[in-house]
Amino acid sequence: MVRAGSLLLPTPRTASRAVELLHRFGASRVIFGAAAPLGLLAPALRGAGAQRILGLTHGHEAWWSAVPGARRLLRRIGDGCDHLTTISGYTERRIARALSASGRERMLRLPPPVDVNQFRPGAVDHDRSRCVAVGRFVAQKGFSCLLNTWRLILDGRRDADPPLELILIGDGPQRTRLESMVDRLGLRSTVTLTGAIPRAVVISELQQATVFALPVRTRLAGLNPEGLGLAALEAAACGLPVIIGEYGPANMSDADIMALWQTAQQHGIPYIGWVFHMRCPPNMLQDTASDGCGLDAATGYDFPRTAWGDMLKAHLATPW
Repeated sequence: MVRAGSLLLPTPRTASRAVELLHRFGASRVIFGAAAPLGLLAPALRGAGAQRILGLTHGHEAWWSAVPGARRLLRRIGDGCDHLTTISGYTERRIARALSASGRERMLRLPPPVDVNQFRPGAVDHDRSRCVAVGRFVAQKGFSCLLNTWRLILDGRRDADPPLELILIGDGPQRTRLESMVDRLGLRSTVTLTGAIPRAVVISELQQATVFALPVRTRLAGLNPEGLGLAALEAAACGLPVIIGEYGPANMSDADIMALWQTAQQHGIPYIGWVFHMRCPPNMLQDTASDGCGLDAATGYDFPRTAWGDMLKAHLATPW
């Protein structure tokens, strides 16, 4: 591993260093961990002898496809690499718009995996309702919305209800703001911000939870979407009801919904829910309405109503 500073950009200096490394180690294959913008180095590396070049895309390439100048650069990246990978059908559709016909034909789907041998259901304390959220503390993840909702949930709690606990796992630039919100809303006794913790501890926290909630936002008029919520899938693999925001500014198709549900079934994931999905009920953990997307009939599974679902529907299902 060779580190070349904290920020790697496709500058002439970076290209020269990459070519030098290619020659030094006799490499013939190149993987760009972030296709945009590093994939712009592909022609230089191809000219230096690289035979196979793979560019991995994530979520941010979706906005590249929507901005004229960046769109042209993304097209060049697609033409320069043998393959571009995508993490979901949503990001694939967004990125494909910017690519040439040849670039679209060479796209590959490579979603991040969930290790179901580690992320699996654990023993749950049913005398306590425990909500967990995992993610980087940035505006896109919707932690502030979750804290405001938590205040409303506490206000509507009855004395006979089980104790409530909210665990926010992660770190990031909004941590100070979130800590201030916890104090301002009077949540210190029921909310814990763990900071960054080891993977094994994250798994343990999920296994002890009763629900996972992360109202992810699509920001900047659709330029900042969530490409694939790995934390939500890991929580679902632990057997948790999952409540997330709608991924992307446009609705998923019925085929996308069914494909995701079938994937969940194949991996033994019991519940996947959407709060803001326009084609489904506000919370799939509740019974589907007559004008819903029909997953009850399609899957044969009866989505039961839950107190969590009622509260989260009432307080989270609002437009951004």
